[in-house]
Amino acid sequence: MQTENVEKSAFSPILPFRQPSAHARHCCKIRTMPAHYIIDKERRLILTTGEGVLTFPEIKSHQNRLIADPDFDPTFNQFIDVTTVEKLDLSFEQAKTLARQAVLSRASRRAVVANEKSVYGMFRLMQTYHEGIKSASHVAIFYDRAEALTWLASKTVLGRSDPY
Repeated sequence: MQTENVEKSAFSPILPFRQPSAHARHCCKIRTMPAHYIIDKERRLILTTGEGVLTFPEIKSHQNRLIADPDFDPTFNQFIDVTTVEKLDLSFEQAKTLARQAVLSRASRRAVVANEKSVYGMFRLMQTYHEGIKSASHVAIFYDRAEALTWLASKTVLGRSDPY
């Protein structure tokens, strides 16, 4: 699946990516889901957005749909935009369950951008849980979209002591 009118040279021209193609809207029914994605095979990038209040069943369903998508490749990077998410309605155990599922490969990078402090904090908790698994991909959480995109496109790996 690809977005419409996508510039091919860098990540930034594809954002915001809230307008999926007609194909993506039809095949994945993403307009009705609070968490949705677009796979950009040329950039080897999964673009995920969330909105409103996200619950454990919705996020788990999103993970399952993504893994089952024929265009999914676990070696792709992922950009997760949760800037319009107001709340993650998850218990700590549910957060641990989500974080411990190895969706992407160890070489992959996952950048999360959040505005709401509680959402940012829950993703940081999930990052910590995720780092505890053997097959953990590289994850970083940001408040700033430009910083997230810069990190995603770079070769630098943030250490656990970094503020992200």
